[in-house]
Amino acid sequence: MRTPIPLYSLLLLIVLSACQSEGEKATAYTHGLTATDKQRAFELDNRTSYHSVYFYTHEEDGELYYIWGNMESIKSNPTIQFFDARRGGKQKFEIVLPLEGPKGINQFLGLYIHNLDSIFVSGGMSYRILLFDKAGKLKDIYPFYTVEDTSKAYMKALKKQLYNGPMPKAIGEVALKKKDSLHFPIMDNQKPYSDEAGYFSKNKFISINLKNKGMQMHLNLEGDCAAYDDRAWGQYYVKTKSTQTIDNNSIVFSYGMDEHIYVNDLEGNPSQSYYAGSQYFDNISEEWTPDRKDIFYLENPAYRDIIPDKYREVYYRLAYQGLPSGTDENGNPLNFTYYYKKKPASVIILDKNFNKIGETKLPKEIYAHNYFVTEEGLWFSEMQEDVNPDLDEDVMTYRLFELIEI
Repeated sequence: MRTPIPLYSLLLLIVLSACQSEGEKATAYTHGLTATDKQRAFELDNRTSYHSVYFYTHEEDGELYYIWGNMESIKSNPTIQFFDARRGGKQKFEIVLPLEGPKGINQFLGLYIHNLDSIFVSGGMSYRILLFDKAGKLKDIYPFYTVEDTSKAYMKALKKQLYNGPMPKAIGEVALKKKDSLHFPIMDNQKPYSDEAGYFSKNKFISINLKNKGMQMHLNLEGDCAAYDDRAWGQYYVKTKSTQTIDNNSIVFSYGMDEHIYVNDLEGNPSQSYYAGSQYFDNISEEWTPDRKDIFYLENPAYRDIIPDKYREVYYRLAYQGLPSGTDENGNPLNFTYYYKKKPASVIILDKNFNKIGETKLPKEIYAHNYFVTEEGLWFSEMQEDVNPDLDEDVMTYRLFELIEI
């Protein structure tokens, strides 16, 4: 176990009034986040990375699980690990995912847990969703496309089409089960950046009918980003973040370049937009070019995750400021892989009706890309390399942030 680090100082940003974007009413902030001296530690085995892009919380039978999608298992299959979110410690159990063969996922690209006997896993390049139970037994398969030919020749052709046409690839950001259908986000190509205009007018969600396995694309979301469709946006702006609303009836979308969020019920109705911008930067205006796809993201601010907190009936939206110099402290060009995790971050706080009620900067020791919420508050990872000298790769620690009135 790592020794708990001393509580770093955090300046609580108390802003009595803030000028919002043009057309938005100025408002007084009423809430903020403050760091506590409370940590929670989760013990990892030597196969498991302390960073993950697939993590989840799920409450069932009085237990609150922090679920860790370990897609970077060393020399082994990906796993889904279940920890006690309220107490920490060692994992309670795990599911080992098969990679190859007719029952294999091929590539782990996200999950949705309806209950512990209905765990949906996105199969990525296998073009399907696989349903597992708690023991890791495969219960069912929901293909993206109904095909009879599953030969290598067919899959090779399908992969080629994925590059050249609007064939969806699941990215597993979040899923929502409504009635008999499971809705989840898709990406229409494999590039981690958008290199052409018109990207955002393409499909955003796909639905699988769990009874008849029918598929449906959602086209009603294309109006959300109409203002951004006339240009390319480069690295990571294609990674739209989304989450369920607190009442589990709709999806909230957070686009990287947009100060607004969008709420859609996935039933064919227009999205509702709400201002949720940061006070620390303006809209992104620099023109993206293909030769600067990485540095563009580093130099510019961006919005990312939108986090529901059902216990306090608020939402947290992560906002990352840019690194405008484009170089490190030694004058060298910024390395994207290293620096994209180190952009200064703030947390925008919205009430249950999506009114902005506060914003707080996070200290540099926080790795805001991993987090979870409990009855106590919002927990952020402290596994930020080169900043926390006591970082232990075998124990991932989280710091509790409490929501307070100001």
